[in-house]
Amino acid sequence: MVVTICGNDHTKLNERLRAILSELEEDTDVVELEATGLSIRDLRDYCNTMPLFGGKRVVIVKGISSLSSSDASSSTDQEYSERKTRTSSSQLVKDLEDYLPEVPETTLLVFFDRNPIGTSGIGRVLRKYSFFEEYLLPEQAELPLYIRKAFESDSYKIDSESAEILAQAVSNDVSRLQSEMDKLKMYCKDKLRIDPEDIYLLVDMPPDVAVWDITDAIYAKNAGKAVQSFRALLEKGVAPQQIIGAISSQIRNLVIADSCRDKGSLYLQQATGMKPFVARKLSAALSTFKPGQPKKLLEMLLQVDLSYKTGKAELDSALELFIQQACARRF
Repeated sequence: MVVTICGNDHTKLNERLRAILSELEEDTDVVELEATGLSIRDLRDYCNTMPLFGGKRVVIVKGISSLSSSDASSSTDQEYSERKTRTSSSQLVKDLEDYLPEVPETTLLVFFDRNPIGTSGIGRVLRKYSFFEEYLLPEQAELPLYIRKAFESDSYKIDSESAEILAQAVSNDVSRLQSEMDKLKMYCKDKLRIDPEDIYLLVDMPPDVAVWDITDAIYAKNAGKAVQSFRALLEKGVAPQQIIGAISSQIRNLVIADSCRDKGSLYLQQATGMKPFVARKLSAALSTFKPGQPKKLLEMLLQVDLSYKTGKAELDSALELFIQQACARRF
């Protein structure tokens, strides 16, 4: 029997492999192999070896994409390397296709790969000759819901805002997601709840997302929190130029929202292409501003930038003063 477990959802991959191993009898002969440098000939030898005690033999091969052709085997490292280079991927596919139907009934062969396996070449063969299971992380738009379900399955609470922030933090780098979630679970294990503050503290995120902590505090008129978040970004090595650029982007969006404040977040989302989470956040923020104030806030921020570029002010101190004035609505 041949099983393939692959994909970039490492949590589900590990759970599936553990489930398979938990079903084995205690005397099962289990062999774990790294595919790097492993030839089809080697694989055949491992799988065709009779299991100990006359039971079942399980061969787990990790990283199928690194498997080499049987023709690449040689008596010396130099010859092996030269032959491996000459061996075509089509030969590897053919060797694998020839062997998989011959895997003995006494052996369970498991291909385990922490990356998605494509639909051509090896992927085509594995789909045809194995029980193929692929676990993929969702696309960017589906990440917040996935994050909430993942935390809730481990008895953690996380609201939609926190899930959105984490999704934006990892962006298209979904390979980071599992490690960031594990980090948050460890840090929040006593309260079993993930808050935005935890994410801003622990997760390394791009400035345009990190400044949400600042702008959210400005919208809430919380000067202490806004200044604290600003200083924390500086301590992390984020340049003031990056921070002012990211804040400017957020305030520009607020100005756009102010121009259609009576039409709601759905209209804002559809008219501008903003993400639903951002549109909802901006629409809610408008309740703390009078009509026209967001534009004045942006003008004040642009004046800060101009003063810095003309040598009239240090940007970090000027930005901190702007944040305090914005929270107090002095503009």
